[in-house]
Amino acid sequence: MAITITTQPTTPVAVSSYALFAVSSNLTAQKQFQYVMDVVSGSTVVARIRQYPNPKGVAIFDPSRVMADYIQPTTDVLFQANGGYQPNLDGSTENFTVRFGEEYGISPSSSVVMYDGEDVIGNPSVTGSISTYEAFLGSIPYNAAFTQQWEENQNGIQNSFNFTEVFPLDSPLTYGSNQDNSQQSNNSEFDSQHVSIYDYGVTAMWTPTYTPNVAKMIGTSADGGFGFNITLPTPGSGDLNYIPSGLRNALDLGVSQTEINNTAKYVVFVSNGTNFTTRDFIVDDSVCYAWDTATNLGTGLATNNNLNFIFRNSNGFWDHMSTRKPLKASSNVKRKITSIPFAPWSSADAAYPIDGSNRITNGGDAIYSMSTNQEFRVNLGYLGTTDARIALDLISSKKVYVQYLFQNMGTSALSQGYKPIIITNSSVEELTDKFRQKLFEIEISYRFAIPNRSY
Repeated sequence: MAITITTQPTTPVAVSSYALFAVSSNLTAQKQFQYVMDVVSGSTVVARIRQYPNPKGVAIFDPSRVMADYIQPTTDVLFQANGGYQPNLDGSTENFTVRFGEEYGISPSSSVVMYDGEDVIGNPSVTGSISTYEAFLGSIPYNAAFTQQWEENQNGIQNSFNFTEVFPLDSPLTYGSNQDNSQQSNNSEFDSQHVSIYDYGVTAMWTPTYTPNVAKMIGTSADGGFGFNITLPTPGSGDLNYIPSGLRNALDLGVSQTEINNTAKYVVFVSNGTNFTTRDFIVDDSVCYAWDTATNLGTGLATNNNLNFIFRNSNGFWDHMSTRKPLKASSNVKRKITSIPFAPWSSADAAYPIDGSNRITNGGDAIYSMSTNQEFRVNLGYLGTTDARIALDLISSKKVYVQYLFQNMGTSALSQGYKPIIITNSSVEELTDKFRQKLFEIEISYRFAIPNRSY
């Protein structure tokens, strides 16, 4: 056998980091020798990459960027009628096969012939022990000592680029959870995510190591009694799943508005009866306004003062964060200016414009393009550890939307819409000692992705 794969990633692959393969061959002495790698999606070779041996006779391939170009996530999961659940269908992941071969000639000047990696003429065919790699637009933090997983697992230094060694596959794919296969839910002030009764949200989760038979959302009322218990659509085993996680999702799935108004905290969990995966939420008291059934709107300023950010987190999946803090807005006007001659060559004369003839000059500087955009700032206040992690992940996201609630014209129905925004924060200060610092003050600045254009 000519080709040997000595290093390969695990699956799933976080393509915003690395997908490293090391391959060797016993034929590197052949003339014009090169290793050949095919990246295959379905039955299509999307990339063929050649590489000369390094001084060790080995080739190191990283097809992560190639894979990333073929992953096209959509926002479809945010608009599901069944409360936001959608298994593996929003384009967040794509499957690839990676095959290796080689090519060489009989002399330094001859034409080269491609071999399948097993010394047979043909396209690359040698694969590793993993036949299909599920790739997603996530990244692995190299500085693992400052990640949630290091703090909880106390593994010390990360020693691999493999996603599964940093994020257990049964855990929610978010920094908004510190729960990992625990039957107990903390619901503590510092370790739970704060939300409002108006939020839509989903939790991404892989479930390959056990077959889940139930996914639930369980709420506890403000007086400590039972709030609601709703069975969610069952996640598919081995799939990437989006689990409904917001109270507006629960409303769509049949929980009454009265139950939601009385909810103080709730937990979303997936279980097979033995293993549990949970994500804890605390409902902010400041948004528990009375609900006006005539208008289907909360009384007070909740709909104007509630911000729900929907964003792609550093793992590459949809996540959400809300705040009830007031916004500060400022308008930024951009103008493009040109200079126009005082007396155009096409004019009949060059008379001074103010000469009693009521003529107006168009000469001098003139604006030929203008756009106006607002920039918003919101101080999130003092956040616990979980909320702070989510906020920092939000600030570093490339794809962010703000959820807006509005009343449909001519009806009493409350609908949501999403506007794309650009986070404009350039830096955030934080301490890294979780054991001494329990609160973090973070401010988010953003602008709309689509500016207002003038005529």
